[in-house]
Amino acid sequence: MIMVQLFDVVILLAGESEQRFRSKETYDILKSGRAGVVLVTGGFWGLDDYCLYLTDGKISVENLKNHDAAAKTHYVNEKNLFLDDRSHETIGSLVYPLAKPHVDLDLEKDLTFLKDAREIAIVTNTAHMISAHPLTMKTFPEYATIYPICSPGPTKETRSEKVYNTALFQRLAKIPDHEPELLLKFLLEEHLFYSDGWFDKSVFRRQFELGRLCIKWGGPRILIAGTQEYKLFGK
Repeated sequence: MIMVQLFDVVILLAGESEQRFRSKETYDILKSGRAGVVLVTGGFWGLDDYCLYLTDGKISVENLKNHDAAAKTHYVNEKNLFLDDRSHETIGSLVYPLAKPHVDLDLEKDLTFLKDAREIAIVTNTAHMISAHPLTMKTFPEYATIYPICSPGPTKETRSEKVYNTALFQRLAKIPDHEPELLLKFLLEEHLFYSDGWFDKSVFRRQFELGRLCIKWGGPRILIAGTQEYKLFGK
């Protein structure tokens, strides 16, 4: 007999391309009956243009509904669909729902159920999963089992992504595992993406300041990063 893994929740990390691969992968999980609850999480990447009314998370929610409508099915249930689009990067997409679960800005739902979830699937492309998987393991409780599910899309990180993630992981190594409140404190106090006036700056200026922050976190040699594997937090 083939055992089918069931999930307490599927976390769709927003920021998908126009091909909508991540939302399609998530829809297929719902269709298969392996999960009923979906959390779409993600706002704006800190180097993108800011739009108050159309976050990456809102786009992925609509994409999920469109997959359902196109197939003339009803697997996407509004009662079990949650959105948190407060973050500006991956660790925030994981931290906010756990550390501040009472604010679901769009659907006005409580996210406290996440702390009790034990079987958790995360959906994104292979390139993003390289960092997203260990970040999820660092953020969620130790008793949770994280299942990475890769959608079609990029399979390798860009050089700038490697530099940023290597620096970020070096800084996060100083923060205890499974402590989302401490991670949120770090984001709000140290990460430039959450600083006042960040999105008022030009993209070039933001890139320059992020580069300086990476050097602060990882030292000057961080700029030649590209071969280091990220520490697998938590387990």
